[in-house]
Amino acid sequence: MQDWMFETGAEALTWPEPQPQTPEGGPWFPIKSGGDDDWLVPLSTSSELPGIDVPPPSPPPSPTPGEYYDPGDYGGWDGHDSSEPWLPQLPPPNPYDACEDRRADTLADEFKNKISQKPDYRRQEYHSVIWRDDSGGLHMTEPVAFNGSYPADPSAMGLDRYSRVVGLLHNHPEEVLINGSWVPASHGWVHGGDWQTAQWWVTNHNLDQNNFSLYLAYQGQVREYDWKDNFNRPVFDDQNDEDAQQSGDYIPGASC
Repeated sequence: MQDWMFETGAEALTWPEPQPQTPEGGPWFPIKSGGDDDWLVPLSTSSELPGIDVPPPSPPPSPTPGEYYDPGDYGGWDGHDSSEPWLPQLPPPNPYDACEDRRADTLADEFKNKISQKPDYRRQEYHSVIWRDDSGGLHMTEPVAFNGSYPADPSAMGLDRYSRVVGLLHNHPEEVLINGSWVPASHGWVHGGDWQTAQWWVTNHNLDQNNFSLYLAYQGQVREYDWKDNFNRPVFDDQNDEDAQQSGDYIPGASC
């Protein structure tokens, strides 16, 4: 390979139109132009730099089925910091789906009606989940008495994986047992413990966050709280929902 050479000054090269002339010893490649100090280097068909060994780039690892890889930032969402370009990535979030939300609202209303038929619903908390099948259809699990935790195995609720869940449904009892007596509940609507539960689902099960909602039944009504509107809400156990943003589009039975 030729040694690197530089020619400086107007006499080293003239630039007649439309193509530049190349001085003896070329071909030459201008790496700076636009003045009297044009710098020229000899072209070479070799990719080798003088005195430097440049190893070929390492190929990325083979993706694990079901995981997403992205070689770098391209100006949009790609789910990772470009300083770690080959870590497994999550798919980009789905946009909010208003039609799906209406169908979920209808199932939430069905949940309210089902638990109202249970003789102990005023004193017992029940829960269900809304989940999405591969075709986009929504389904609700049967309401069951809530014991404070969800099964570790999703098949116990009839699901193959919890990432299908798009809605959590539960009621708050109107009466609670304190010191052996049933007394009116001090909080009826959503509170910090509910957000702790929602955060656990989002953190551990890769939910579709733009289409994930909490539905709460109380005193014959249902309120919807979209995660996308409340994801940064404190999860301390406050006794009211004054700073929670209730969904403005709870419309059970509506069609798109």
